[in-house]
Amino acid sequence: MLLIDGVKYELWMPPSEAHFEQIVKEHAPDIFGEQSIYFDIKQKLKAKSGVGSIPDGYAIILSGTPQWYIVEVELSWHPVFEHIVSQMHKFMAGIKNSRKEIADTLYEEISKSQALKTMVESKTKSSEIYRFLDSLVSKPPKLAIIIEEETEELREAVEGLKLETDVVEFRTFVRDKAGVSQHAHLFEPLELAYSIDPIRQFLEELRKQFAEREFIFKPRVYQRYGFIPMRGHKDVHTEWLFWGRGGLGVELHLQRASREENLRLFKKLEPMKGELERKIGEPLTFDDRWGKKWARVYVLRKPIELTDDLKEWAINTMTKFCEVFQPLLDEIDS
Repeated sequence: MLLIDGVKYELWMPPSEAHFEQIVKEHAPDIFGEQSIYFDIKQKLKAKSGVGSIPDGYAIILSGTPQWYIVEVELSWHPVFEHIVSQMHKFMAGIKNSRKEIADTLYEEISKSQALKTMVESKTKSSEIYRFLDSLVSKPPKLAIIIEEETEELREAVEGLKLETDVVEFRTFVRDKAGVSQHAHLFEPLELAYSIDPIRQFLEELRKQFAEREFIFKPRVYQRYGFIPMRGHKDVHTEWLFWGRGGLGVELHLQRASREENLRLFKKLEPMKGELERKIGEPLTFDDRWGKKWARVYVLRKPIELTDDLKEWAINTMTKFCEVFQPLLDEIDS
């Protein structure tokens, strides 16, 4: 539930992907940023072998270093894992063979609008729009997945992709007893990934350095947190979490749909507190009332300054969390 000025809003689910695609199209400037162009086109990516797939759309972000995106709009209640993995293999197979067609199509769409032409010329400082597009799509794209609820299944699917991927959780709430005509959307704009927010930059540095270590699952970073899924344990992950100005937490989150299931794991871990603290080398806090049904184990570092010392602590402590909790969960979570 979302509460705005005392008015209740309930979570609303799009009835179909086609409906959701229209909502994403309508709010593309909010999702990708004002310095972006969203292309609601179905340009097939086709490999020489004939294998191919059609993305839901494309986007170009012109702010900072220009970047192009393949866009997939998904609903969480569809078989996301199989669909995403299958689609991405086809995308990767077809990108190299389809770049000229993509550049041609994007140029055709931009040429239809004087406003878009002016925007691209202004941002690129050049009137040679086609040359800009041809150069842009010669570089690897990123994948943007827009979904109404990010699930552990999606996270696992994304971890195995070769394309660098940004996930935007786009949730819709409707006013109580008023229906969808009065609604509110909740999401983190993708352009924030390109902002100069020092916390986001700090987390990105943690992600890059931690990813070099020998863990199968790699971190994903959002605005104020980054998480690493626990292999083989649905809806359980470790996380770096900034508590506003209150500190930086290194945490194990139990976020399954059932409170009973989260408490079952929590009660198996809690008696091991002393042993876990010796292995991790930090005092641990056990919190079984986090949110309505979740639980967590964490260590908090405060006060904080975004220094190399904090970075080293965050990486080393997270490494210990993964090394200690992964085999322990393998043993007790059955």
